[in-house]
Amino acid sequence: TTVINGKEIASNAWQTNAATWASIYFFSSRYCAIASNPYFFDRTEPNYAEYHFNQRGHSLSMYVLNTKDSLRASIDFPSSDKMVLKGLLGKDTIQLQLWRVKL
Repeated sequence: TTVINGKEIASNAWQTNAATWASIYFFSSRYCAIASNPYFFDRTEPNYAEYHFNQRGHSLSMYVLNTKDSLRASIDFPSSDKMVLKGLLGKDTIQLQLWRVKL
């Protein structure tokens, strides 16, 4: 679930808006990729970001490389397979619920 500026974004918004975040892939201890399509990862289209996770403070800082936006978020872990990010992306407030996917 994605909420931007207090409005829930439709789960199929990625079909018409490539800027919608559907998936975040953390592939190293420093970098991640943000993709709009929740079913397919296209290496030619994602936004790459550099991030820092503060485990003690349960916070995440992310710098999106191609848009130059910054995300500052707090993280809650309601379960071992789910995390909730709440914060600011540029001037927008966001809330993302992310689930662990085992490949």
